[in-house]
Amino acid sequence: MAKYVIGVDGGGTKTHYALFDSSGKLTNFIQGGPANHEICPDGYKGASKEIKGTIFKLLQQSRLKPEDISYSIFGLAGADTKKQQKELSKIISETGIKNFKFFNDAFLGIKAGSDKGYGICSINGTGTCCVGIDKNDEWLQIGGTGWTFGDEAALELLRHSGREMAKSVIGVIKRLNFSGEKEIDIILARSINLKGENPTLIKIFKQKVCEEVKNKVCFIPLQVPPVAGAVLWAIEKLNKNKNPNIRKRVLQEFKNML
Repeated sequence: MAKYVIGVDGGGTKTHYALFDSSGKLTNFIQGGPANHEICPDGYKGASKEIKGTIFKLLQQSRLKPEDISYSIFGLAGADTKKQQKELSKIISETGIKNFKFFNDAFLGIKAGSDKGYGICSINGTGTCCVGIDKNDEWLQIGGTGWTFGDEAALELLRHSGREMAKSVIGVIKRLNFSGEKEIDIILARSINLKGENPTLIKIFKQKVCEEVKNKVCFIPLQVPPVAGAVLWAIEKLNKNKNPNIRKRVLQEFKNML
């Protein structure tokens, strides 16, 4: 009998919901609206309506029930404080899904971008955040704030921003256990990191990290939707192992959708 997982990447502009079986085969995918309670006009009520309504639709289209879902990972923007986590956990529980974990959405980039399944993810788009997962499955988040570049985006501001991003990455590396790692994966995600709109920022960021980190680092631009990380994480939790063949299958499913 097939076992199913759901991966969710909930942001401030859109939310991706992906239903896979435990072998890495895509069953259903839906793009919904914003699920960030800090963005939704009705706050948590708006986030609840989006998440519960679209999960119901995802399952209904696939002729499944909540109890058919063996594991789920939710990566949600605005999941930073204990109060936020309590509210969001309640919303997810009300979908009927029993086995789930949720994290700040930045963590999904690590699972999606690193073949090892651990490393650092530096988020830089409508919001900024740096997160890390080490080989012992310990994790850490620094930041979680929004910013925009407008008339103030002068060269020095970009340099300062690059240095601040680097400090966050360096801080995560120092506080988690990356000792003995020949190379640390650093995933670059979101628009400013990926579109190259601010090369000065990225240049300063990379220089600062390489200067301060003793290990060799590998900068990896995220090439698949972060929700792929949620799916991979859910399958990993369900199967209690990392399977490279399943990883390839899941990533290819998402690449086929692009």
